[in-house]
Amino acid sequence: TVGFGFETANSETLERMKKMITVEDCKRALQLCKKHNIFTMGYFVLGYPGETYNQALKTIDFAINSPLDYAQFFAYTPLPGTETYWQAVQKGIFGDFWADFSKDPINHDYFPDWDEPISRKEKKTLVKHAHNKFFFNPRKMFKIYRTFNTPLRRKRLAKTAFKFLTGRFQKF
Repeated sequence: TVGFGFETANSETLERMKKMITVEDCKRALQLCKKHNIFTMGYFVLGYPGETYNQALKTIDFAINSPLDYAQFFAYTPLPGTETYWQAVQKGIFGDFWADFSKDPINHDYFPDWDEPISRKEKKTLVKHAHNKFFFNPRKMFKIYRTFNTPLRRKRLAKTAFKFLTGRFQKF
């Protein structure tokens, strides 16, 4: 199994993230893994600062139309210590969450969000849409089911699917 932190299928966003990869690099890596029958997982961030709603939808389409066996989608949240976190603090988008959290972790159970140009609510919708579209694709479902080749693993898969279907899979 190989997991790839592709993050996005948008060239401009990859540049802003300083990933030093291209969308074509991602496609080539997946084709190489497929050629050698390697199970692949892709990790994607939706709503990076400057990314539009339509660009996020293209990332979702990339994941679905790729030979990925598994994908995980996340709403972008600037984590303390990252460049985008400090940019948000400097721009006044939010205060130094990490310093506040360190002083009083009990009363800080959230991470601040960067709502430019996609709001937190839209990101939540995008993430749910991405998981639904990816995992309810019959081709992807069959691939995942095949990899869960023992009764215990299939039982866990069924439990996860039930949580997913009932909306208890991912909380924001």
